[in-house]
Amino acid sequence: MTWSNDNHQYAVWGDGGGFGGTESSGRASFGVARVEGDSNNYRGVNRFGGKGGACRSTITGKGHGAPISIRGVLYVWVTPGAGAQGYQRFVLHRSADKGCTWKRLAVEFVRSRDHISYGSFVQFGRDNTAARDAYVYTVAPEVTNASSLTIVQKPGRVMLVRVATASIDDRGAYEFFAGLDSSGQPRWSTDAAKRRPIYQDKAGVGPFPQMTFVPGLDRMIYTNQYGPSSGNAGAQSLLTMAEAPQPWGPWHVFYRARFQPQIERTVFQWNFAPKWFRNGGRDFTLIFSGHDSNDSWNTIDGTLATQ
Repeated sequence: MTWSNDNHQYAVWGDGGGFGGTESSGRASFGVARVEGDSNNYRGVNRFGGKGGACRSTITGKGHGAPISIRGVLYVWVTPGAGAQGYQRFVLHRSADKGCTWKRLAVEFVRSRDHISYGSFVQFGRDNTAARDAYVYTVAPEVTNASSLTIVQKPGRVMLVRVATASIDDRGAYEFFAGLDSSGQPRWSTDAAKRRPIYQDKAGVGPFPQMTFVPGLDRMIYTNQYGPSSGNAGAQSLLTMAEAPQPWGPWHVFYRARFQPQIERTVFQWNFAPKWFRNGGRDFTLIFSGHDSNDSWNTIDGTLATQ
């Protein structure tokens, strides 16, 4: 989800019928919906694909990462598919009509060259207006095993890429986080070989990290699955949440546990609805999805305890 200048949120999905649809009714490989309203009173309107969608979906691929809105224009990273082939690359697409039509741009990250997959835009409030600088950030996992999406990547390393907002459609302007200098300031490089992780987890990380700025608390929050105690099986509803003052850290894990153990253990992706932070950022709505019974739009409300 991302929050646009019209005060609506826009969500992407894959292999489904969108709001009101099913696996067979309105099914789209890549779909986009507009989500109108507040956390306790909202509705979804299919824009690109889905049952009764305003425009027919014409993209074969997936958008696992969060899109972003900049001056009312939507951008999203699209991968070739939902299976292991999705690791191959992610390509930037742009929509100037709130998700009804999309243009593929000449900006892509290729795993064989850049070593990352499944990019997701970092969220900074409505229409990206809470951004702290003139850059747009993308978070993506380093890929060591591209055989399946039902595994975690080990060693677990999450990378950060940035680009000047004005140059978002210029692949040559993108830079990898390259560590901190002697004064603790971030270094950046266009050379993927100089990339350094912003977050690491020896137990492994899932392929779909998300990052969101929390207004009021003035912190970044990272969400992703982590690995089990043995093996590398993913999609077991193992959730890590960490907070940091900047997108590059330093990160402090404040939640690391089985997510909602009373439901089926098949959740693999979590992201915050950027519009639905309340009470100074302390109250939130978390959207989650997974396999089997969790292969759907799901939300849960929660509260961030501060000290």
